[in-house]
Amino acid sequence: MKSKNFDTLLLFKVGKFYELYHMDAVIAVDCLGLTFMRGAFAHAGFPEAAYGKFADQLVSRGYKVARIEQTETPQQLEERNRNAGFGKDKVVRREICRVTTTATRTYAVIDGCSTSSGETDNGESQSKYLLSIKEGFSDHDPTYGICLVDTSVGKFFVGEFLDDDYSSYLRTLIANFTPAQVLFERGNLSAHCKIILNGVLNSVQKEGLIPKKQFLYAEETLKLLSNDKYLGVDFSTWPGTLRNMLDQDSIVAKPNKNSMLAISALGAVLYYLQRCLIDVDMITMRDFTRLEPVVHFSKEECSESTWSNCQMILDGITLENLNLIPGDNRDLQAASLSLYSTLNKCQTSFGKRMLHRWICSPICHLTVLKERQDAIEFLMSPANIRLAEEIGELLRKMPDLERLLQKIHTLGLKYRSESHPDGRAVLFEAVSYNKRKIKDLLSTLAGFQKLFDHSLAEKEGMIIPQKGLDLEYDSACRNVDKAMHDLEVFRKDQEEKVDFRRHIWTDVVNRVSQVDVLLSLARYCQTCGLALCRPEFVYDSRTVDPMLSIEEGYHPCLATKLPTNDTTTTFTYIANDSFLGGTHPPVVLLTGPNMGGKSTLMRQVAVLTVLAHMGSFVPARSMRLTPVDRIFTRIGANDRLICGQSTFFVELRETLIILRNATKHSLVLIDELGRGTSTFDGTAIASAVLSHLSRRIQCRSFFSTHYHSLCKCATINSKITLAHMACMVENEDETNPTEECVTFLYRLTDGVCPKSYGFFAARLAGVKPEVVRNAYEASTTFFDSASRKRIAIAAIKEAARSGASVAQLRSMVNSL
Repeated sequence: MKSKNFDTLLLFKVGKFYELYHMDAVIAVDCLGLTFMRGAFAHAGFPEAAYGKFADQLVSRGYKVARIEQTETPQQLEERNRNAGFGKDKVVRREICRVTTTATRTYAVIDGCSTSSGETDNGESQSKYLLSIKEGFSDHDPTYGICLVDTSVGKFFVGEFLDDDYSSYLRTLIANFTPAQVLFERGNLSAHCKIILNGVLNSVQKEGLIPKKQFLYAEETLKLLSNDKYLGVDFSTWPGTLRNMLDQDSIVAKPNKNSMLAISALGAVLYYLQRCLIDVDMITMRDFTRLEPVVHFSKEECSESTWSNCQMILDGITLENLNLIPGDNRDLQAASLSLYSTLNKCQTSFGKRMLHRWICSPICHLTVLKERQDAIEFLMSPANIRLAEEIGELLRKMPDLERLLQKIHTLGLKYRSESHPDGRAVLFEAVSYNKRKIKDLLSTLAGFQKLFDHSLAEKEGMIIPQKGLDLEYDSACRNVDKAMHDLEVFRKDQEEKVDFRRHIWTDVVNRVSQVDVLLSLARYCQTCGLALCRPEFVYDSRTVDPMLSIEEGYHPCLATKLPTNDTTTTFTYIANDSFLGGTHPPVVLLTGPNMGGKSTLMRQVAVLTVLAHMGSFVPARSMRLTPVDRIFTRIGANDRLICGQSTFFVELRETLIILRNATKHSLVLIDELGRGTSTFDGTAIASAVLSHLSRRIQCRSFFSTHYHSLCKCATINSKITLAHMACMVENEDETNPTEECVTFLYRLTDGVCPKSYGFFAARLAGVKPEVVRNAYEASTTFFDSASRKRIAIAAIKEAARSGASVAQLRSMVNSL
């Protein structure tokens, strides 16, 4: 058994204990704090009742765990040997009943996980997806087939799409779903795709499957799904998402040409679920959603109907740079300052998951936005405070219904009791497990009609309907001896009813999730302590150019969670106005001292835009905007060693994404582009990118820089406005910068900042005064008049290419 599962920790049931042997025992002792048992070889174990605790610890550390149960008792072994008549087995029969990995948890009753009182299983509220990816090529551009499954709720996402050479949509998809495990076709993954998976998902487990045998082809996948234990041969009854991926002209299940890769990716997931022995549990949930590719806006004019059913696109770079959701590699302080942590006041686990989705995929549909704003305003009104509190109390007592529905579905499967190894397993804690099953069911049914004694059912581990409340059940009981066939028909009929009602229950859970998220946003508005406004969206692009107007805006996270230190316990967050587009130029060229607040202001505008597109109120005196189709960010300086990409290369690749995909409806943040190379090259590249954004794309943009020569070009460009973060300088001395004292005012002001005051930042960092003085002397040597003239000449050439007048060019030449 170990030879077939060499990458898995095997937990053998021996009596009332689970035991591990040899190398598995060594791992268990190291990870779980167990002690070795006596014997000639390494082995360790723990009681059956502790399986949930210890197995979860091993899975959380990245191990695969197989639960191997006895499927016969010693008495049954004797009976089998007696009936066989020849040969005598000395060991009771054992079978693998479940293989659990990081991305295939289902939180079964044997795991001992609680879903009551609003707490999620093991404290984990967020979904962990199993991702399967298959790659193809069309005219040198990659095409991806994707399948994602959340086994905790039994939900599949399937899709196929053509991507660009940077695989932008694949990166965005990964950022939104955050897979916990990746399956790929061994030998058929390009070097480019490997770089993406190793770079973006460097800490995630990846497993290569053998083509055709394990990573099933599309035809074999459909043939397998046609099995009666899955979806059946009548594909007209299959979920609509899968039916739309089939060839409509074929009388048998056959994939269409645009879904071959997607169905093959689904086949890989199906194989892996089979290996984990939860394939029937997941497929029979029949919950499949189509992953639609990103649609870029091509129209210059966009009306309200154009934005219907559209979502703002936030790729992985933007999610990280804006700190919208806590990432796996973030420190605790950064996670606590994320937008998700700030807004998360949800009472239910499924509400928290929906809030996560709302942040990653803000909407642009005007009707939905207004409905959410109306709901939040209703919950915030003084007349409804009591109602909001009562709703909160009800939600706080509510279990994780979304995961409980999957649990109940699995426990009710006839396949589980008749064909699954768990149906043959000898469990010594069966009474406890039955009580857990009943408790889960009671939690789900709480508040519904009381057809039986709940307290007695929880105590005995059985549900006995009271007479007179279920006439069908009473009738079946009276005739059970003479009408077993009728009882079986009745059971099947009830099974179909439950299957039909599950969709209704799922819709109910979705609506409760929305109430929980809206109540969470209302609580944030009531407790943040900031002045809030209702954002106004403008959709008529024929009369209004893309615009964004914010008066006295605050950062939603930093303004409410400012840090404290030993010298002071109070901070005042400075509100700022921001105007992009409309009657103002769409691009702001932002200068200012180091640590003056440029990056924070840019992030503030973007986060407020995301919050507005979630349908929430925002911390500002007023906010008016046209919809934003996508937010791009080029912030920070990081290399990617795993991908073999330098800091400057990463800068340029992220800039390429912006220049290629941004539209006039996008919001772009570029922070200090060009600092990863020489000053002259960096200035030239920054100047060219700024010109392209302002003259060709003309999208709403913040462009911060320390290259002050760019400001000369910007003065002749009507699409650019100059602004800086104000500061107050005392003891300014051109010969000795160590005497300067700069006070940051954190106020956005018109015009250009005279210099960046980098030497003052060096002093704040603790650099010795003599080193700062030497640095200043070196700067006067390095940046001589020849260098100044060379940069100025480059600026004149750029101005000439941009259409500057003769008088403007003459003025720039005279300034040399």
